[in-house]
Amino acid sequence: MVDTHACSLILKNTSLSSPILFLEGARADTCFGFLLPDAHACVRVLTYRIPSKKAAECLASYIAQVAQTENVVLQELAAIACGIGPGSFTGLRVVMSFAKGLAIFLKKPLLALSSLQMMLEDMRMYQKNNVNLTIQSQDIWVSVIVAFAKQVYAYAQTESGTMLVQAQCYSYQDFVGALHQWLDSAPLACVRVVADNGVAEVLRPLCVHPRLIWLDMNAAFIDAAGFATHAVQAYLAGEYADPYQLVPNYIKDAQITVPCPRT
Repeated sequence: MVDTHACSLILKNTSLSSPILFLEGARADTCFGFLLPDAHACVRVLTYRIPSKKAAECLASYIAQVAQTENVVLQELAAIACGIGPGSFTGLRVVMSFAKGLAIFLKKPLLALSSLQMMLEDMRMYQKNNVNLTIQSQDIWVSVIVAFAKQVYAYAQTESGTMLVQAQCYSYQDFVGALHQWLDSAPLACVRVVADNGVAEVLRPLCVHPRLIWLDMNAAFIDAAGFATHAVQAYLAGEYADPYQLVPNYIKDAQITVPCPRT
């Protein structure tokens, strides 16, 4: 059976009345789950993961099994949400093909979310909910996933929500250089790097700094609270993707920005 983790996420003043199926194939493990609303504006988040190598063979049967266990009727889904990358080439192809096909077959809205941004939000909310953190508005969050040989995809934003990098590809050397730029741009801020698939083990020795904090997605099973929150927001806002046009997001050219130094 699939690895499982469940959490309760309270979303107040929401009109979500039917479940949402969500899928993510960009990370080291393929993840899927259901957002299950109740009558008290509480959305229960059930998250499952399977090795990406088994996703093509097992994803459909696992989803059907979980839906039956949780009494979820797929025809009654409110929407289907999926991460669109960048990240694992095979995982994204499997997950996006499944999500698009199911959305077309069931005639359900398709929600397309940035995999790197959702990974960052999952860890950010996990840290806030489970770890006693002191976070400043100028602190910087970075998510990073393996891209190609000695290259990574990265996304970065400040704690206040200002985006610094949107899904860019870096060599290891250029990414370490970007980390130093962000550290220099905010002398009192911490930079928290959310790394997937062993990236932290490779890059941590290349950039050591007292204000640089490495967070390994594989060290703990993150509860997908960030993904769930953004999926519900996208659905209620009517931000639907065209399943016939949607393709994985792979970007090879990197351009970075840094926050303005404080005066």
